Amino acid sequence: MARYLAKPSLLYSKDDFGFDDEDIWQHRSKREVERTKRKIGTHPKKKLEKRQSVAVVASGSGDGSEFPDDGEESDKPRFYRVTFVLNEGYTPLLKDTQSPEFVELSRELGRYIDELYDPLPGRQSFTLVDVNEVPEDKFQILVTGDIGTVEFYNADAIKSVLEDQLEVGKLGAYTVLQNGFSFTFFQ
Repeated sequence: MARYLAKPSLLYSKDDFGFDDEDIWQHRSKREVERTKRKIGTHPKKKLEKRQSVAVVASGSGDGSEFPDDGEESDKPRFYRVTFVLNEGYTPLLKDTQSPEFVELSRELGRYIDELYDPLPGRQSFTLVDVNEVPEDKFQILVTGDIGTVEFYNADAIKSVLEDQLEVGKLGAYTVLQNGFSFTFFQ
């Protein structure tokens, strides 16, 4: 797996990003759309300058090659639906997106997962969508979330960042299991 060595030197403000094309949001509820837009922010439709490339080193290779960008040059976001299992007790309050339990889980996972993506170019943001009980184990929950990305569209790189962290077994203060992981493009 690739390891990311450099952080972008420019941190964009929330006013630097956004999307004018509302069609891309049709598949999501209004609440999810607003939550993701707040996290990713808004910007006029224009290509943002890349101020610094992110150097990556393939495991064991030692070369500092730049990560490929799938040849995409677009200001439109892409979304990936992810699922994974947390070793946390389930409560029905986690189904209510307005409950303090859901909000806290969303905030904590969002903050930690967003930090995982700091080394990648562009901007990526995680939004918690749903929490379900794992029927076989009442002390595990299946988490479903969306990762939105702009200015960087290498799905393998985006997937590997989260997948590598799941192998470690921790997302912030949460213990995470490797089973139940999925990563799917949708638009």
